[in-house]
Amino acid sequence: MAAARRSDDCRPARWPGAGLALLPELACRRTVDSTVSARHSQSQIRRTMPMFRQSLLVLLLVTSAAASDSPREILWDQLVPEGWNPYALFDELSDEEYAALTDEEFFALREKAQEMLDKAPVVKELDGQTVRIPGYVLPLEYKGTRIREFLLMPYLGACLHTPPPPANQVIRCGLKQAHDLQQMWRPVWISGRLKTGHATSKLGEDGYDSITNVSSGYSMDVESIEPYRPR
Repeated sequence: MAAARRSDDCRPARWPGAGLALLPELACRRTVDSTVSARHSQSQIRRTMPMFRQSLLVLLLVTSAAASDSPREILWDQLVPEGWNPYALFDELSDEEYAALTDEEFFALREKAQEMLDKAPVVKELDGQTVRIPGYVLPLEYKGTRIREFLLMPYLGACLHTPPPPANQVIRCGLKQAHDLQQMWRPVWISGRLKTGHATSKLGEDGYDSITNVSSGYSMDVESIEPYRPR
């Protein structure tokens, strides 16, 4: 026989349909609980959003900094200011005037032209940029195949078999540690921070047949040097 129910028992009676009678109350509680949960979620989102935005900003700044530090690949013609003409002196002369020059006039004109090439203008916007550029190594400070300082040239044989190129086509390069360059006459890629500023280097102190002064319009603290491979 079922135990008698006390008058103070507040539990719902166990009769058929009693659970259905509680549905409105349960639904109300569920609605209240859902509202509280939604408000709690919104509160969490509000608290989390500034942190998310801050993290996103930090990520963007780090990505931007990494991108700015990655070398920008350039070619030699990008080192020459737009509109600069290295042959301006000769362009002023007609073929007849050029042919009529005496030896003295010709050598004077050539000397003046070389002075212009030694002072060739640079692209100032490149100052301080991290770049990557191909070229040929002309050693300045070396021992055997290990180099510490060199000139980077746009073509093979510059200053040895041909006159020096314009200053804006010469990069004076320095390495923190000596680099073993086994194939001295093969092109390389170099990367580092490019600086503008004219300087003069002397070739011929370490075994060259004659001393040649070479002007450079750029310099670089080289971070990496590797064999050239076309892309």
